[in-house]
Amino acid sequence: MNEYFAYIDESGDPHFSEYASQIFFLGAILIEENNLEVVRQKLTEIKEKYGVGEELKSSRIGNFDRRLKIITELTELNIQCLSVWVKKRELEGDWFQYKTTFYKYIQGILNHEIYRLFRNVSVTLDQYGSEEYYDSLQKYLAKYLQGELFNPSVLVGSAKNEELIQIADFISGTLRKCLRGDFEKSNNDQLLSVLEPIWKVRIVIPDRGKYIDANVIEESDEYIDYFVKDTRRYLDSETNREEAKIRTLEYLYNTAVITPNDYVYTDEILNWLTKFNIYFSKEEFRNKVTASLRDEGLIIIGTRKGLKLPTRLEDISEYLEFSINQALPMLKRMKKAITTTSAHPDLPNLADSLSEEMRSILQKVNA
Repeated sequence: MNEYFAYIDESGDPHFSEYASQIFFLGAILIEENNLEVVRQKLTEIKEKYGVGEELKSSRIGNFDRRLKIITELTELNIQCLSVWVKKRELEGDWFQYKTTFYKYIQGILNHEIYRLFRNVSVTLDQYGSEEYYDSLQKYLAKYLQGELFNPSVLVGSAKNEELIQIADFISGTLRKCLRGDFEKSNNDQLLSVLEPIWKVRIVIPDRGKYIDANVIEESDEYIDYFVKDTRRYLDSETNREEAKIRTLEYLYNTAVITPNDYVYTDEILNWLTKFNIYFSKEEFRNKVTASLRDEGLIIIGTRKGLKLPTRLEDISEYLEFSINQALPMLKRMKKAITTTSAHPDLPNLADSLSEEMRSILQKVNA
């Protein structure tokens, strides 16, 4: 079986702010292993020939004729192209506005197509965001694709360190400009005609609802069915309208649906809330939002890893263990203080000031 190498680059951005791009475009180029060196050599020749410097980037080529000549030479190589074009302003609902989960979701769609068609392939992504985030993305894609019986190899690189990503950048940027109508129609048509033979897969989102149903939970797990759907019922209830709670649950819900095993840092949610002019300190957030939601019967996992809705038995076990390890030392110190003072004849017994419930709990603690 032939081995392929895929290089993925994005054009546009995964944000949904007022000044964000209207289109987000992910493009991948596929090269057979035995053709890698030929393509590398040709890329070097193109950069020298057209004087583009060390890095070939779509955003740096303003002259249409030069762009057309470069695209023509690239398409003469034995490469193939796959793309996902997201028309962000046409998406409905709120789920996609979480940039991290949105980005993972779209990467998952493109990677699915890559492995479906080529199977034996190693994928390299151009780095977007922090190393911590990319580590999370790699794990997500590996789990997502393994669930579809693929055996993925996903790496993170950069256009400077892996020059073949530059080809993905240039082709993706050109396709995005064409689809957005940046060129005159005749020029647009000319570029698309040149790219047509290598453009094997082109996914458009939204496509009559296809690809954007975030309520479809991929993993089959009784904990997902119960806890995540219970959260959905809470969100859909008209009696619960405290915005801070609703926005927090929306964030946790959409993370659980798209990346079930991911934790979310408190800072990430606090930053999300500021978009709705909601401002909390961490202490206020814990007391007024997460603690309050738990008091209402919702299960929100909180450990050193962050927050999440439980999507597997291990989440519940880890949460219980973490909570007990936090509470038990405090209870032991309380009991020790009561034991010490009660032994002093001139001091009142502290246990007398406690409720019957608290005395019952402390009796079971080995101090």
